[in-house]
Amino acid sequence: MRLLATVFAFLLVLSGTAFAQGKAYVEGTVAHSDSGDLDVGGYGFPTDSTYMIGLAIGGLLANAVSVEGELTYSKRDIGSYNESLATMAIMANVYYNFQIANMIGGYAGLGVGGARQDLDWSGGSDDQFVAAYQVLFGLTWAVNNIILFSEYRYQASQDAEFGGTDVEYNSHNVGVGIRIPLN
Repeated sequence: MRLLATVFAFLLVLSGTAFAQGKAYVEGTVAHSDSGDLDVGGYGFPTDSTYMIGLAIGGLLANAVSVEGELTYSKRDIGSYNESLATMAIMANVYYNFQIANMIGGYAGLGVGGARQDLDWSGGSDDQFVAAYQVLFGLTWAVNNIILFSEYRYQASQDAEFGGTDVEYNSHNVGVGIRIPLN
């Protein structure tokens, strides 16, 4: 937990530098999320496809590197059971940006952080905070001062333990978003 706090403090300082340079942004993302089976105690339970939403604030540090803090939320129902797993993740992301054509670019990024897993079932609910990570790839389109993007994101976390049973979280997300400069 101390390492996570240090990473966020470092990114906050870097984001402040980006803001001072006039290169800070805020972005929103919405994605289709699919995770296949949910592994609960070694047994696979089918889950319904769902959505993921995200909000981030960050900045461009150099021509090719940007950093951001991000909050994402997703919820998935566990097949025909009256159960669901909601995940709220807070992530520190670092991106490498590259130009493809005049108004088209791309990026690849990594994120680390934590996720609050909230399992609701017919007998009640329980939540746990665990370490999480993500890998992102995307394409960007510059439209005036605004950046539109589409991306693929793999997000996963350490197994959460509910009542002595491990629950594995991972998801494949394909989405779109908008990045708006703050200056």
